[in-house]
Amino acid sequence: MIVLASGYYLFIQNKVAEIQQVGTVDLESKQNTQAIISSNLTKLIELNDLHSQIQAGSLDKLSKILPSQSDLPFLMIELEEFVDNNELSLTTLDIGPLTGNGSEDDAAVTGAVKELNITLGISGIESYFQLKNFLQVMSEQLPLMELSSLNYNDESESYNLNLTTYYQ
Repeated sequence: MIVLASGYYLFIQNKVAEIQQVGTVDLESKQNTQAIISSNLTKLIELNDLHSQIQAGSLDKLSKILPSQSDLPFLMIELEEFVDNNELSLTTLDIGPLTGNGSEDDAAVTGAVKELNITLGISGIESYFQLKNFLQVMSEQLPLMELSSLNYNDESESYNLNLTTYYQ
């Protein structure tokens, strides 16, 4: 019996104390982790609310600037007039497929910004400086047109501009 009691006090009691300490330290660390996560969750909810407010304001601004799908034919007329005003010839005007399902109600409900790809073929540019000037004027007068690529066709001596524009 004395051997068992001394074995308990020498070996087992220390292990039991260590296990009890680890359990309390673990509980305290879990409570600290929970407090940090709760704090982060509160901050995340605040940031989400702020993002929603900013996004709503940005969508209102975009809806004032971006043309609607029904305005796209007028945009094509504007492109033709722009090329004519720069004393160039329009050789091709290819309009890519509309993104989304094509309904204006879809854009109004979701506030989604959609893309339209346009290939504009022009001829009559005779120098690098004339091309550079045309592109500069285009960026100033047609700010919603983003130039994706520019290709030169040696056979027809024309340029193909791949443009991307945005609408709602």
